Amino acid sequence: MPTYCNKQFRGYFITLLTLLLLVGCARSAPDLPISRANKSDAEIIKTLNIDEDDLSKVCEELDSELTKVNEAIEDNELVIKGDRVKNQIVGYLGALFIFPAFGADNNDEAKENLSNLQFRKDQLYYLKSRKSCK
Repeated sequence: MPTYCNKQFRGYFITLLTLLLLVGCARSAPDLPISRANKSDAEIIKTLNIDEDDLSKVCEELDSELTKVNEAIEDNELVIKGDRVKNQIVGYLGALFIFPAFGADNNDEAKENLSNLQFRKDQLYYLKSRKSCK
């Protein structure tokens, strides 16, 4: 009986450790864009932190900036994807030996950049819709 309990405990422990490693490497999903239902234009502008300079931009400027934001998003995603295989190997070894898990690169800066870029993208899409851009 003790052997079965030890094996069962070991299985739970390995599963828990694996889940903790996976959660530690994941980037949380970006916030959803704000709902525009039942909100005034002024409330949306305040919530999205849009300044006067942004409000004065024409559609071509918004499109140009949106292109740059999308390129920056792709660049940051490439940084994260570039470390994915290394982090997976470190994760597998970390599940067995614990210490290699400290060698994983969480790409915190790239993930933070992605969150900021996504927020800027939301601002630009709102501005485009406000100005009826294509």
